[in-house]
Amino acid sequence: MALGQIIVGLTKQRQILITMRIDMSHELSDEYGKVMTVNLQADCVDNALMDNFKTNDK
Repeated sequence: MALGQIIVGLTKQRQILITMRIDMSHELSDEYGKVMTVNLQADCVDNALMDNFKTNDK
């Protein structure tokens, strides 16, 4: 089982909403959670994640 499947399974069990970010070279569909696709460039997914942090986030 792939890591992504494990994570989705755990979040479903615990009823935790999940947002997954992938680049255009990957395909991911799941009826649970939200999938956001970003450009296919170096560090695009990392940058998309960092854009969501706010000062003092932990």
